[in-house]
Amino acid sequence: MRLFFVFSGDESQESDLPPAFLKSFDDAFAQRVIMHLTNDANLCTGCASFCEHCRDQYPIQFAEDIVGLVQLPARLPMYIDEPADYLPEELEPHDVTVAINVHEDLLLSLPALAKRAGSGALIVPQDGTGWLSAGVRRQVQRTCEELGLESAFPKPACSLDARPDQVRVREFQDRYRIGKPKIVIQSRDGVIREARVVQSAPCGNTYYVAYNLAGQEIGPDLNERVVAKYWHSFPCVGSMLTDPELGDSILHKGGFLHYQAVDEALKEEADLKEEARVRGEDPEQYVLMRRLAQFGEQKAVPNRLAEVRMMELGLVSDALLEPERIGDIAAADTAADTAATCDEDVPVCSAVAAG
Repeated sequence: MRLFFVFSGDESQESDLPPAFLKSFDDAFAQRVIMHLTNDANLCTGCASFCEHCRDQYPIQFAEDIVGLVQLPARLPMYIDEPADYLPEELEPHDVTVAINVHEDLLLSLPALAKRAGSGALIVPQDGTGWLSAGVRRQVQRTCEELGLESAFPKPACSLDARPDQVRVREFQDRYRIGKPKIVIQSRDGVIREARVVQSAPCGNTYYVAYNLAGQEIGPDLNERVVAKYWHSFPCVGSMLTDPELGDSILHKGGFLHYQAVDEALKEEADLKEEARVRGEDPEQYVLMRRLAQFGEQKAVPNRLAEVRMMELGLVSDALLEPERIGDIAAADTAADTAATCDEDVPVCSAVAAG
């Protein structure tokens, strides 16, 4: 599959207009999506010096699929009469167009450009609340329909979930395993031993959350105690402003989607274990065999942080761990508690705010 990205945030392109006549656009989210798809080592730094490259167990390296990028200026006129002043006449041939934080007047011109380049879908992830109005979104959707171009406008981006009739969008999600977060877990003795990502948020946040689920006790506060902390400290860069369509902030909706992913993973494993009991089989072995059938045999990835947690629960001997590493890991885990800043009044942030 060939991808083409259009996004804003180029600080090197200056405008002659006074600031009062300009709109500002950043590239924070666009860069995270591109860094995730190319498995950039600088994307996730949450584990600091003891990073064990947990993402490397997954085949995340799609740099060759990105055939073109157009980065628009960080500051653009309020109204653009001539989109051709900013967009190229033609785009490189590609299969899916991804537009992030693009001026509305330019976004309206993208479907025709994308279609001429052979694109089968226009995906417009929204992690900001002010750059795309509902009215313009509907106009772009209508244009895509008239051109025979699939379109998706997930808000937040991690809510992307192709409809049954969106073949190209589904192909995009299947190849890059991005969209609505989905994970699977293996647990024993009430403790998560491993969590694997089936589908991640486009920014890659879900991998960090899954890695830090290992070694955690399962309980009613799992989401608030664990998911909120690590999802937020990745960090999530979604807008914290209330979105009028969502009735909440995009950032919080992203957090709730990760809560849902964990809840569904716990239920799926519980259902498998119950199925095993009905069949008269060992529940843990049954889940393991199902995971092997689903993912194949995978190389074990070190997770010293999980080992420390299980040591504290008396499930792993501290003799198996290097003493100096225990201190480093504990310090890094504590840092995640205070890495994020959020609204203490919002439930999804309560665990982080409490520190």
